[in-house]
Amino acid sequence: MYLIPLWCKLIVDGGFRVPENLALESYDITSAGDASELSNLCSKVRELDLINNKLSDWNQVSFSM
Repeated sequence: MYLIPLWCKLIVDGGFRVPENLALESYDITSAGDASELSNLCSKVRELDLINNKLSDWNQVSFSM
């Protein structure tokens, strides 16, 4: 699962705004997805909890944020 589709689903389905402190724990996330799209969606995120996911390369997360 990619971060972008998960967030888009939350945003579209529930009128959800991404909070400053975001916890996406145990969602089987495997990739951060597109860096520019992620940057736009996460512009207000200051803390991101990705514990218990399946990211193989943490550099993509730190680069995207």
